[in-house]
Amino acid sequence: MLFRSPTSSVTPTPSATPTPTSSVTPTPSVTPTPGFCTRVDEWFDDFESGTRPDGWTFTDCNADSDTYTTAGDYGRGLPSVMLNGSTDEIETSEFGTPEWLKFWVKGQGDMGGSSLLVEEYYGDWTTVTTVTGLPVTGTILGPLTLDSHTTALKFSYTKGMSNLAFDDVMVKCLFTPTPT
Repeated sequence: MLFRSPTSSVTPTPSATPTPTSSVTPTPSVTPTPGFCTRVDEWFDDFESGTRPDGWTFTDCNADSDTYTTAGDYGRGLPSVMLNGSTDEIETSEFGTPEWLKFWVKGQGDMGGSSLLVEEYYGDWTTVTTVTGLPVTGTILGPLTLDSHTTALKFSYTKGMSNLAFDDVMVKCLFTPTPT
């Protein structure tokens, strides 16, 4: 309640108009995006020239000529490894704490009767999958879930009618490290 004396008057105060001020917008800090953590990321670079990934074993597919170098017959980069017999096996080097596996394949013709057995090792070899009906176009298979205790992988080819191009083996880490 407002009391006024009969002789006093109230003069309204004009509204204050804000005065523009220059304000500095703080520069946002950059937070790095966590990198994609891989345990294995193998393209088989220079396999055709005698270079082999450290610690990997190639059974009956270890010659420099056991490769495909024609565009379309390899994944991210040339070459791919040629699997051309039922005794061809590739075993990775040891790694730890995987989450999943992906790899690239391409059948080189009628793939009837052909298959690729994928195994993981954690105390003993255990089947991850057996791929039948192998594609005749370049295809990334996976992700295939791996046991977190897996320490190595083995790929064993059974040849039916045609050869198989094999490339780009990737195993993702179970845990992505925090950037520092």
